[in-house]
Amino acid sequence: MEWLPAPEQVIVGFAMHARPSQIWAGMRVGPRDIALCWRGGRLYQRTSGASGWGSIALSRACLAAHGKALAGLELAPPADGSTLRPSRSAAARLRQLHGKACQLADTQPSIIARPEVARALENDLLDALVNCLTGIIVADQAAARRRHADIMDRLEDVLTARDCGALSMPELCAAIGVPGRTLRMCCTKFLGMSLGRYIRLRRLSLVRMALLSGDAAATTVGVIARRNGFSELGRMAADYRSVFGETPSTTLRRTVPRCN
Repeated sequence: MEWLPAPEQVIVGFAMHARPSQIWAGMRVGPRDIALCWRGGRLYQRTSGASGWGSIALSRACLAAHGKALAGLELAPPADGSTLRPSRSAAARLRQLHGKACQLADTQPSIIARPEVARALENDLLDALVNCLTGIIVADQAAARRRHADIMDRLEDVLTARDCGALSMPELCAAIGVPGRTLRMCCTKFLGMSLGRYIRLRRLSLVRMALLSGDAAATTVGVIARRNGFSELGRMAADYRSVFGETPSTTLRRTVPRCN
């Protein structure tokens, strides 16, 4: 999964379940670990199976203020892309409070909408988070990780701006400004797959979005597929069904008609 946090946000991620293992911005997150990212730009998350993620987003200023108020410290997060390992009790407390907040939001939204309840939950979560941020740094290779994250950002920019299906590997590497070996290593680390597979899945996702928003009376699967760089429609349709569990024509036919 890829998402785009605000530049000044601190993103805190942690596993809600022990298995399977999770990768957060290229870092393996253990069952007790807390992952932190705040460099801005895209953030990639992946796992090998059904998994529960917990995340908290707050501004750096908010984190610093609560660190001062709750711990009496000028709390600055460790280097970007660090993984912390707090005590078992601190990690369990954070997961418990996060789960409680999510459950209230799902089952009793009217209660969590009350300002006093929201403030109490927020303060408890921030208190638990500050306690976790005093944990032991497990792995910190921030400089290398930032370089690799920058490469992934440039990759996405190139794929967004140009027809990725028309770019050869040397052309793509030249546009990004890195050797092919480095780009392949970053894709494996951040995405868990080869660059070629990622590009194909990305294009299939673009086809799906176009089909879902399309009008079966005004367009066809072939038109949408070719627009997204697919020339072999039979192979595209087979790959699409394998990924999304239905044929492209089924997706196009079941779109909800637009209201005039």
